[in-house]
Amino acid sequence: MFVLASYYIYKMVYSQWELVRKGPREINWEMVAFGLFIFELYWLYQIYHWKRIMAVLGSSLGFIHSCQMFVTNNLLAYIPGKFANIMGMAMLAKKKNVSRIHTVTTVILFQIYSLVSGVLFIAAVMVGSNGNVKNLISEEWIPFLCAGALCGIVMVMPATVNRVLALVRKITGRQVEEVRISFVDHLAHLLIYFFSWLILGLSMYFIVSGLGENLLTKVYIFEITIIIIASYLMGLLAFFVPAGFGVAELGLVYGFMKLFEPAQAVWGAASFRIAGLVTLILSYLLLLLFAVNRKQVDRF
Repeated sequence: MFVLASYYIYKMVYSQWELVRKGPREINWEMVAFGLFIFELYWLYQIYHWKRIMAVLGSSLGFIHSCQMFVTNNLLAYIPGKFANIMGMAMLAKKKNVSRIHTVTTVILFQIYSLVSGVLFIAAVMVGSNGNVKNLISEEWIPFLCAGALCGIVMVMPATVNRVLALVRKITGRQVEEVRISFVDHLAHLLIYFFSWLILGLSMYFIVSGLGENLLTKVYIFEITIIIIASYLMGLLAFFVPAGFGVAELGLVYGFMKLFEPAQAVWGAASFRIAGLVTLILSYLLLLLFAVNRKQVDRF
């Protein structure tokens, strides 16, 4: 699983790097570095979210353990199809002696929360802003996003969860653990994910600003954020596309072209995937380094 994920990540980085390599002659590295720093904060925020969901389900994990589970989940997402990601996380949970049903449920809930909270964020911005924001998203996307969010809400309802678990028990013949999560917890998790979009939008604001000749002083962060959300969610709904690769970038270019000059729009779209991968892999390497140092200390 990890070797396969590494292969797809390499292919994506190489493809995106060609666009970035031919990018702007002058880059404001201070702006880009600050944007990458905020992107790292975004991952930390998401790790906290992962840790909380696991705890609510009944599997309390330490921060480092949560980091490992979360980062691995995101790296496995680059394998085409969603089942490889779920299988890989189930294998990791078994190896780490963590509840597999809680782990797989968290993987699925993360996708549902991102979908529902993203649609709610777009709706809130559209209602509370002028008509120009509506022009940033293709009207053809909106029905798909709303339908996806509605399906997500139905999937987390207790009746649906119980029926799925009953079906799994019938097919496998195994006594699968109960999954209990209250409506209040679902609302709390949606609220946490809602604000994570703002962190991601702020990160890309600084990164895209560093790729142009002028700072984006006239662009609102909300506008960049809803473009990112819509593009990410369309990639999420593209079931057999690894991590929404290609679909999300197409949406970013479509939206960014309405805000920036064409070249900067392309560089911004390419840098989104590169920034996410760089900070995620950096987090994983730091985690491995910490684990090695911890083992050496324990020996003494």
